[in-house]
Amino acid sequence: MFVIYTYPVRSTLSARDRWPIEVDKFRVEFGENAGVISSVSVAVRLDDDVALPTISPSTDSRVKLHINVGKSAHNDEVTDFLMVAQGMLCLIGTFTIDFNKRQVAWEPENDDERAKLGLYSYSVSADDVVEDQSPFTFDFVARTVFTAASSGHYEVPLTFLRRGLQDMKNDRFIDAFYDFFFFLETQFAAGYSNPTVVAEKLMGASSVKKALQVARENLSRHRAHVPKLLSLLALGDAELIAHLVDTRGTLHHHALRRPGIWHPEKPERFEAEAEILQSIAHSIGLEEAMSLIYSPEQDAAFMGNVRKADAMFKLEANITTHAGTVRHLNINIPGKRPHYDMVLRADDEIRNLIEAQRPVVFPARYTIGVAPNVICASYECFLPVKK
Repeated sequence: MFVIYTYPVRSTLSARDRWPIEVDKFRVEFGENAGVISSVSVAVRLDDDVALPTISPSTDSRVKLHINVGKSAHNDEVTDFLMVAQGMLCLIGTFTIDFNKRQVAWEPENDDERAKLGLYSYSVSADDVVEDQSPFTFDFVARTVFTAASSGHYEVPLTFLRRGLQDMKNDRFIDAFYDFFFFLETQFAAGYSNPTVVAEKLMGASSVKKALQVARENLSRHRAHVPKLLSLLALGDAELIAHLVDTRGTLHHHALRRPGIWHPEKPERFEAEAEILQSIAHSIGLEEAMSLIYSPEQDAAFMGNVRKADAMFKLEANITTHAGTVRHLNINIPGKRPHYDMVLRADDEIRNLIEAQRPVVFPARYTIGVAPNVICASYECFLPVKK
């Protein structure tokens, strides 16, 4: 009996006049689309001690069947073999195998083997990623674009950060590690190569220390399933920074005969380090970008730009005190039409205004609207919000 592994391929190489290739223990076949290679399959004979796939009823009402895919013979050997072929074929054209997506099938050679199979094939694939819409409104987008014109000094660090975030989405953890490390090195240890000095420079930056705490809190809650991540987060700040700097050195050098040397096609080994660096770099980058975008000078200039573009919307607030006194306020918010986020921002401004009064007089109720008798939101029994 044979087990057959099939992977999708992105290629520019011709598949016309193709035929099966038998070499060593492998039988290799290519699929095609419009005359170009689109998939590669490798068949290998099963060992005698193989565990074949089985299907059994599920005890969980939410799951129809329990499937045990058995022991997939020679999976690592097939992967290593294809990585060599991929590396050679890349010299003459595009040839990239998607090892994260595969189909595994079993090919019986007689009726007895066919009778032993409970499952003939299964596939592993990734769903198309549909990301949630960002909670930031167009107001923030406009502010960011407006600020970019005077923030050219931050372009290179932001480029490293952007490339790292994209690499993480594509599971390119080694590339991501480098991008995030360069983001930090550019700002806090520029020009230094000695690992000890680089670690000292990073540890001496207050924003790095602050971002480390954010990373511990966020990653331990949301990414705890990543191998070795929790053990790294359990290290002290100095130990963790030293480990990240040492990892940079490990990746910077390579020797084929060194035991345990890293493999460019097995980046998952560095996923935990990349996750930690991503959190640190993103936290620092976001804080620095916000400080630029919302600086008093930028805010004043931006609001002037909004008025010039006639993109300021006026909301009306009516605040009623417990004594029955009514106070009218006009709140100008960037935007062309009222929407939920605009009302929330107006609400924040009203609360901040009330709490800034001395003495503080808390209202019994207040409303936010766009015109007389047009109410967007109404609040009663307002209590102060502790900052």
